[in-house]
Amino acid sequence: MSPEEILARLRVEIARTDAHTEQECGSLLKEIAWVLLSRADGNVTFLSSEQIVSTGRTDIVVLADSIQLGGSPRRDAYIWELKAPQLKLFDVKTRSQAQPTPDLYSAETQLMHYCYAVSNDGTLLRRWGVLTHDHVRLGGVIIGRENDFFNMNGEDLNLGKQLACEAMEVRELYFYRRLNINLWTWDKVVSLAEIKLSSHLKYVGDPNIQIDSTGIAESSATITASR
Repeated sequence: MSPEEILARLRVEIARTDAHTEQECGSLLKEIAWVLLSRADGNVTFLSSEQIVSTGRTDIVVLADSIQLGGSPRRDAYIWELKAPQLKLFDVKTRSQAQPTPDLYSAETQLMHYCYAVSNDGTLLRRWGVLTHDHVRLGGVIIGRENDFFNMNGEDLNLGKQLACEAMEVRELYFYRRLNINLWTWDKVVSLAEIKLSSHLKYVGDPNIQIDSTGIAESSATITASR
């Protein structure tokens, strides 16, 4: 499928209300994994999904090669956790505060545990050509939709949206930015992919353990990341 066809199918799966479509969306996202990287992250060289680690099974690991100061190559691994677009991000508990749903709490916890497990798995790091555990990074969580991201629990719709947005701003300020974690909805994934589609290439296959700076792709896989 072309990237345009992938995005068309992804929109359909995101919009479904008859089932949770995490697996369907994840399978499509693997085909456009470049959307998960910023320019500073480098170029996609390898994609691993459903990787078994000591704490469970990761959804997506993206390996990216970049050139550092002085021309030396570097490979980083970015860990991403996926949840269904049909799930909510926040619950409005009172008339003054919203909090993350159990689904979002679970995704954040899984992401951190998986990142820790990968960074301490010497076999995986050698296989992937990641030189040190410091090069294993938190990518982010993808969950929910832009137009249906909170549970009102009987509260006024406008108030509920305001409280959910405030809860997001607080977590962004004190949590996500400090740990360089992205929290995206599936709608944002589609939007970012549409913006950058013309400049993306897909790389899927076994990683080259010997990192050769002369062989790193010239084309870039970029997004404007919320970091």
